[in-house]
This record gives sequence, structure tokens and C-alpha cells, in this order.
Amino acid sequence: MRVALTESGLEPVTWADPAQPAPVAVLQGYGAEVTAAQLAEAAYAIQAGARWVATNTDRTLPTARGIAPGNGALVAAVRAAVDVDPEVVGKPGPLMYEQAARLLGRAPERMLGVGDRLETDIAGARAAGMRTALVLTGVHGPGDAAAAPAEQRPELLLEGLADLLVPYASPQRVGNGEWRCAGATARWDGAQIEVEGGGIGAARAAVALAWDLADDGRLDADVAGAQVRSSVGHRPGAASTS
Repeated sequence: MRVALTESGLEPVTWADPAQPAPVAVLQGYGAEVTAAQLAEAAYAIQAGARWVATNTDRTLPTARGIAPGNGALVAAVRAAVDVDPEVVGKPGPLMYEQAARLLGRAPERMLGVGDRLETDIAGARAAGMRTALVLTGVHGPGDAAAAPAEQRPELLLEGLADLLVPYASPQRVGNGEWRCAGATARWDGAQIEVEGGGIGAARAAVALAWDLADDGRLDADVAGAQVRSSVGHRPGAASTS
């Protein structure tokens, strides 16, 4: 961020001396070595009137050892000490997606936003007018997609990025409370989502059925998500029935 600020003609500063002029803005991005003292300096500057901009508000960050707090957690720590919300440049705001479309010379509706997180990747791309694809190799799985509000629902579910290179099998409604996809079937028995078959087809059929039931008011979205999660797991694999 210091390089980007300098190239833009701005001067990055560390405001630890109240005798020095206050910074005009705080740009907050993720850093593994961020300290409580640095977060405090950001809060002091914002309290003194500095404009507050956050690169993103991702709450968590996947690592090789597990899920770690992300920049959203650091932003929340500063927000607890100030009375304003930050301007968020990154997801789920549409700005980055709109800039990408301009750079490529394409209309947003002709582009596909791909990501593994619903409330940032998918929501941001949808806000920019793009179609979206949730790839099931990261943070969110089929159960999360099933429970998602309308503005976070992806049009496509991908088991991995390689799925972008093959024809997409879309789930199809074949009856009231029954969806099929790629040889898998998801049915509603009045109380439970039952899945026959496996793989990505099972995930797509189950999620489509869950959205159908939630939109009709027949099943709470969170309950639908839990049932889909139980049926197909985080990453769809071998055949399962529940």
C-alpha cells in the first residue's frame, strides 16, 4: 500500500507523534504483523478527522494452519473506537469489479465474477452487475450457498476452477420439491432435503432446491443450509444419501 500511495503522489506517514501534523486519511489493509499500537494510531487519526478507507472487510483469512482473522477483524477493532464507518474500496463493494470491466473493455453483464466467499466475492460481483460463480475450494460450501440471501446467491457452483473449462450442467426442476443435475437428485419430503447421488451435481441440485423452498417459505434458509451441508458436505465428493 505504501508503494501505491507514493506512486499516486501521496506521502505515507506513521502518526505516532501528536506534535506532528495529523494525517488527512487512514488507509487500512491487512498485515500479519499489525499491532494494537498501530490500530490505536489509526483510531486517533480518524477521531481527529482523517478520512478512513479500508481495502476490504473480509472477516477471516484461510491459511495453511486454519482460519485466521482477516482485515475485517482489524477494521472492526478500529471501528469499536470511532464513530464513523470506513469507505470500503474492495469487496463487497462493486468498485474493483467495475474497474476490471473498464480495463477489459467489457460490459459487466458479459463478465463472470469467481470467488470462494459469498458476502464479499459473490456480493461484490453481483453489485457490479456480473454473473457469479462460487468455487467450492475455499471458505464457503454448498450449505453456505443454500442459506445465502438473494444478493449473495451465485448463478454457478464450481467444484474447482477446472469446471470453467467444461460445459456447465445446470440443475433442473422436475417436480414440486424435486431438482436434478448431472445424475443426482434432491427431493423435499416435507421436512428434510434428501439427496441421491454425489459430486457437483448433487450440490447444485440441493442448493437449487433449498433456494426454491426458502423463497416459497416452506423452509427457513438457515435450516436449508444445514440440511444441504449435512447431505453433501463442504466439497461434494462421493455419493451420499440423507
